Parts: sequence; C-alpha cells; structure tokens
Amino acid sequence: MRLWVISDLHLLKTTPSEFGSKLRIPEADICVLPGDICDDLEAGLQWVAAIIAPHMPVIFVPGNHDFIGRSLTGTVPEAQSIAAHCSGNAHGRHPIRVLDNETLVIDGVRFIGSTLWTDFAILAPPNADAETVEKYRNQALANMRGAMPEYQAVYVNEVFGNVIPKLMTPKDAYWLHLDSRRFLKEELSTRFDGETVIVTHHAPHPNSISSFHGRNSLTPGFVSDLSDLIHDHKIDIWVHGHVHETFDYRVGDTRIFCHPKGTGNPNFSWQGGLLDIPSASPAPTFRSSK
Repeated sequence: MRLWVISDLHLLKTTPSEFGSKLRIPEADICVLPGDICDDLEAGLQWVAAIIAPHMPVIFVPGNHDFIGRSLTGTVPEAQSIAAHCSGNAHGRHPIRVLDNETLVIDGVRFIGSTLWTDFAILAPPNADAETVEKYRNQALANMRGAMPEYQAVYVNEVFGNVIPKLMTPKDAYWLHLDSRRFLKEELSTRFDGETVIVTHHAPHPNSISSFHGRNSLTPGFVSDLSDLIHDHKIDIWVHGHVHETFDYRVGDTRIFCHPKGTGNPNFSWQGGLLDIPSASPAPTFRSSK
C-alpha cells in the first residue's frame, strides 16, 4: 500500500479552475491528509473531492484551521456529511473518510485518526515532577489565549438562534487532548494483526518542534510529548501536520512523518510525501470508536 501524505495546504483558492486542475497527482493508494486544507471547511473538502478523490480514497483528520468559524461539537459531523455528499461512487469518486477519535481499517492496515489538540506541557523540563509540569502547563494555557486562530474563531457549541456562542479556550483544547489520548491508548491496547498508522494534526513528539522557530511561547500549541504511548504500543507510522516543516524520523520502531505545504515549506512537493507499507487484503471496513 502506498500512502500520499500531504497536510497544511492552507489554500487561498479552492475553485479547481483557479488552482488544482493542473496538479500532477502521484500514483498512490490512499491520500492521508492530516488537517488544515484551508479556513473554509466546506470549500476545502469540495476541493479535495474534485482534485484528489477522482484518483484515490482520502483519509482526512481535521486541523485547527478546519474548525474556523465552526464549533468543536459540530465540525466533525458536518465534515463527514460534506464528504459523504461530494465523494464516493455516486459522484464517480473515491470516498473521503473524516476521522477524529475514530478508526478505519483498509486492506489490513489500521488507521487511527485524531485531531489531538495539545497538552500544553512540552516546555516542561524532561522528567519533571507533576507539580512542575502543571506549572508549565498553566503558564502555557495563559500565554496561548488569543495567540492562535482557534481561540478567536472556533466556538465550543453550535450556534442556535440569537445565542452568542462561547469561544474555544486553551483549556477546552487541553480537555480534548485528554479525551484523544484516552482514545488512542484504548485503540492501541486492542489487539490488531496488521500495520497501525496513527494520523493526527498536532505533533506527538518533541523531535517535531520546528527548527525554524525553536522552543517558544507558541510551541505548546503545536507539539505534545507522547513518548510513553509510542514506546508502550506497536505503532508502525505516525503521520502528523501543523508544524509547517518536513519531518521523517524514528522513535523506537515508530516512523514519524510530516509533509506539510504550509506557507512556504521549501521541502514540500505535490509529488512527494509517498510512504510504502506492507498490506494484507481483507475488504475495507469502517468502525466508529467513539
């Protein structure tokens, strides 16, 4: 099975005739897209359906920008509905599968998808005690408010009538991180005889901290350290986005891979980001793990 990994497209034009119709799509079995198509969820998914889905199925995990103008509770169901209405056999296209704390098995390969908002503790010293970690987390939570787009344009709940919805806060992101972490641990603890690929938007290891920006006050909004999860479970590949820098490294037996377009990543190529993995061949099945 060949994966085509692209993320953080941040498209400024989502009309295929304006951008995309002349892209040379590489030969692959599945496109893995870990978030941030653009700041308009519906337009972004319509673009993916028109440009990529005619060639291969797509696994899409929403990134923080895909939630812009929408709610934490409504974005994923809406994305799944949009994907169902613009892809699949009825449209002469392959399906787009939207995953957030859900699992998809294709040809003997298990894909576990989660946006995986961060735990805001990445700046704590290694092996710090719980009290020190909490101190660094609380400082990061305070620094992050208003510093990332999601805290200015993503709502906790859907808008009903004239009720003014509550904006998402860093604390909300932290609680969602804990939910996703529990989900990942439960899924990985379930026996599976095949390769496992985790797909998240946010990064799971400090080796994915940007070399351009280094550690700074915004880093806790990009990266968490899930080394314990990586070392304790069999994870063949962990694909992520968000950091706008290309990464390909190993932590133990796990390959961690990021191939974002970003806003000027010199190492991005529309023909790059190809990963080959062994596969079995049962019929594709989809299972919700919420």
